[in-house]
Amino acid sequence: MDDNPYAAFPASRAMPAGPIDREARDRLAADLRDYLNDQITAFQLDERIFDAPLSEDPVVRFVSNEAWLFYDDCKDHQVVIDRRGWKYLQRLLLLLESDCSVALERRRLWSLTQLVAVVALACFAGAVWQIGWNHLLWLVTISLGLISMLIGWLRTRGRQRLMAAVGPYQEALAPFGSFAELRTICDATPHFSRASFSPELAQRRIRPDSSNTIMRLQRALSQLLYSPAYLLAQCFPMDDTTPRVIVPRRSVH
Repeated sequence: MDDNPYAAFPASRAMPAGPIDREARDRLAADLRDYLNDQITAFQLDERIFDAPLSEDPVVRFVSNEAWLFYDDCKDHQVVIDRRGWKYLQRLLLLLESDCSVALERRRLWSLTQLVAVVALACFAGAVWQIGWNHLLWLVTISLGLISMLIGWLRTRGRQRLMAAVGPYQEALAPFGSFAELRTICDATPHFSRASFSPELAQRRIRPDSSNTIMRLQRALSQLLYSPAYLLAQCFPMDDTTPRVIVPRRSVH
């Protein structure tokens, strides 16, 4: 995200176009539109775009991975989406229909939570050494599970602060970096048509709220009983991935 999202898009930011698989882009865009228009279900969409992440076109890989966040691959359903998600998918469709490419900038985030996880895991190893593998070890495991939950909560808060630091325009622009960049790509893609959102789509439910509550309870119970495994995973840094749209020179006038 640019520091000033209203700044004009500089021609110096334009770069040579990356590899474009127009057939794969058009096919993925058509599949997403079929899903958004209730013409196919989640399972049908999943089957259609299954091979998309293997494409040599980085835009096809990126959009197919992002699309996975908008359907459930465990239960078949019609599209369920809110206005924010709908607008984001419309921008992804614009990206597919444009000649732009995308690069993913990855970084690893370290914090004190990794140190806490290491110390907690060391405490578990010490408990095994002292009391052995018996029923008392479950008390230690459950106690460490609470620490693991706290680490998860702190990491969620940390990600929320990172999102807030990016600025209030992240939600309205992602994956683009500025309004000028978005306008430049729209002007260079005159055939793109944005579909209107139907509020009825946000009222749908994939599964009852009670099922979601049960799933959260199951996850919490798993984290309490198998806390060493969760803590081991939390010893590693968090990955933060930011997409950067690459605008081809021919799109900048």
